[in-house]
Amino acid sequence: MQSEYQANLGTCTAARGRVCDSVLDAFESDSVSARAGAARMCAQCPFLSSCLRQTREEIIDRRGPVGVVRAGVVWDDDGRPHAGVHATATLPDWIPHEMFADSTPDVDEYLVELAISDPERVRGTSFTEEERDAVIRRAAATGRSMHWIRTTLSLHPRKVSAAVNRLGLRDCFAAAR
Repeated sequence: MQSEYQANLGTCTAARGRVCDSVLDAFESDSVSARAGAARMCAQCPFLSSCLRQTREEIIDRRGPVGVVRAGVVWDDDGRPHAGVHATATLPDWIPHEMFADSTPDVDEYLVELAISDPERVRGTSFTEEERDAVIRRAAATGRSMHWIRTTLSLHPRKVSAAVNRLGLRDCFAAAR
C-alpha cells in the first residue's frame, strides 16, 4: 500500500487532486487500523498544507469529510475525528474546536467558527442571542477587541458592552479599551 502511494507521489500534480485519490482503498477503508496507516501516509504528502486548508474550508461550509482519512485525520461516520485514533488533546489546532464541545442546540457552531475565521462572510447575518454570546466568548478567548465584535455582529457599542458585562468578560477586554 505505501509503495503504491510513493509511486504515485512522483507523478501526481496539484491539478490531479489529492495524492491519496490513487490509493482510496486505504483512505476509505472500513478498517480503523488501515485508516490510521493512511493518516500516517499524509505526513509525507507534498499537498498536505493545501489539503488542510481545503478540509477546514469544507468543515466550515458543512461539507466536511465523513468516514475517510483526510489531511492526516481519520474521520468517523459522524464527520468528527475518530476518537479511537485521535485523542482530543492532541488534535491539530486547525480543526474547529466546536466540533468537540457539548454545544447548545440553539447555537450554530459553524456560524460561530465562520464569524471568527472569516468575519466578512457573516456580516449582515442574523445571529441568535446564544450565537452572539458564543461569538463574544470566542472573541474574548482569541484576543479580539470589542470594536471587532461590534463590526462583525453589527451591534451598537452599548449592546456589545452590555453583553460583555452580562457574560462576565469585561476583564478580557480591559486592555483593549
